[in-house]
Amino acid sequence: MNGMNADTGGRVAVWDNAKAVLILLVVLGHALFSLLEVAEIYQALYFFIYLFHMPLFIYISGLFSRRTIQTGAKLRRKVLGYVLLGVILKLILLLVRLIFNQYTYRSTSFSLFKETSVPWYLLVLAAYLVVTRLIKDVAPRFLLILSVVLACLAGYDRYMGEWFLVSRFLVYYPFFLAGAFFSTDRLAAWRKGIIPKAAAAVFLVVMFVLVYRNIEILHPFRELIKGGTCYYDLREEIGKDQVLMCGLYRLFYYIVSTLMCTAVMWLMPSGEHSFTEVGRNTLSVYMLHRPIQLIFVYGGLSLLLVDPAQTKIRLLYLLASPVLVYLLSLPGWRSAADLFWKQLKNV
Repeated sequence: MNGMNADTGGRVAVWDNAKAVLILLVVLGHALFSLLEVAEIYQALYFFIYLFHMPLFIYISGLFSRRTIQTGAKLRRKVLGYVLLGVILKLILLLVRLIFNQYTYRSTSFSLFKETSVPWYLLVLAAYLVVTRLIKDVAPRFLLILSVVLACLAGYDRYMGEWFLVSRFLVYYPFFLAGAFFSTDRLAAWRKGIIPKAAAAVFLVVMFVLVYRNIEILHPFRELIKGGTCYYDLREEIGKDQVLMCGLYRLFYYIVSTLMCTAVMWLMPSGEHSFTEVGRNTLSVYMLHRPIQLIFVYGGLSLLLVDPAQTKIRLLYLLASPVLVYLLSLPGWRSAADLFWKQLKNV
């Protein structure tokens, strides 16, 4: 088994290292959401992170799902588990919003097939497993090209938004397919040596500088890369004249995101590290971090975060992200997750 091949059963540290970094970026990205109206630097960080962190996370999810897709092993168990976890998380978030009187139709209405917050990943992942298992014998290159074309075109449908999570499904599906079907050998070969790593680091720095210097233009397009909204619904922020071009913008996003994901993996350390175990316990972090963040935000922290004089509070708020990731990835949470999956072993 080569240094990056995770499709034959054993876990490979580089992918767990990547998952550890990515789950930190998930938590940090959600923390930044509360700061988007404060300063452009927060908008730039937010946009930069969203260009690659979920695409790469979903790519790795596809990579780790290869055996299930090819053989059907534990398929029903995983699908049911992800759906149950998605529903549980929806209920937890709903409860938090009700407790803190955050009464809006979007935040307190409940629908299994419509989701505007973090549970979407769990529900979409369940759908990916089912659909990809059904079409596993179709030529992978054809599937990848078709998925990109559909994702670019689907945004023109005004009803292709959060309902049934179809938009999220389509927008991120190319990354899942890439992980599920394509070899990692070339990626492993290209990441060897100091030159690829230096090039990757320079590329990511340049990308952040470009994002920061153009954030006034880019920020209105943030929902386009997040994938949960049809192009028409973006017209107020991006301008009606830009809606027609959104399909091409999304195609360009796929190119940029793929390059950024590759650069991140070129920089990712191999072997076991102090944070590797975090990458093996990402489920508990994903499930619980957002309710905890919202408890603090709804509990009064939001007023401090938007106060121009409270720079230190904002810094502490962001620095709390790695602490939260560490605490939610401790072995006790892993035991709880194992117990949950054990209850579904006979499914």
